Amino acid sequence: DVRPEMLGASITGITVFEVKSPDQIFYRKPCSLLDDLRRPGVTGKNYIDMAPPEQRQIRISRLNNVLNLPCGGLGWIKSVLSDGVSMDTQTLLLPVAGNGPTDHGFIYVGADVISDKTWSRDARFETAPVATRFEYVDIGFGLPDDPR
Repeated sequence: DVRPEMLGASITGITVFEVKSPDQIFYRKPCSLLDDLRRPGVTGKNYIDMAPPEQRQIRISRLNNVLNLPCGGLGWIKSVLSDGVSMDTQTLLLPVAGNGPTDHGFIYVGADVISDKTWSRDARFETAPVATRFEYVDIGFGLPDDPR
């Protein structure tokens, strides 16, 4: 049983995605740590569509491996904001199964900005790029055969 209120102050760095199908992975609770950079808001938007087109298949593969194996994932993402500032983020992905065979799965993502946190007030994410470095984490069920 996952209860977000138990996370306390760390909840600001948590994003929850609902996985409805392999290519439909929706923001349900975006990370408030980065909210100012994602205006308009992303709640309800498909995370797959936010990747550059040439990176979407990699994102689909990684997220579905995390949910379906299941396993965890560590990602390092380099984003360039609309003001030209480069921002490095480290993420930890963990799967959360639905309550039954017809329930959707969820992926909880913890994120932290590991680069300098100075960007202009008007800076925004143009896209949500795929992690440039990604490692699967064995949480007791092994690792996927597909290393992407």
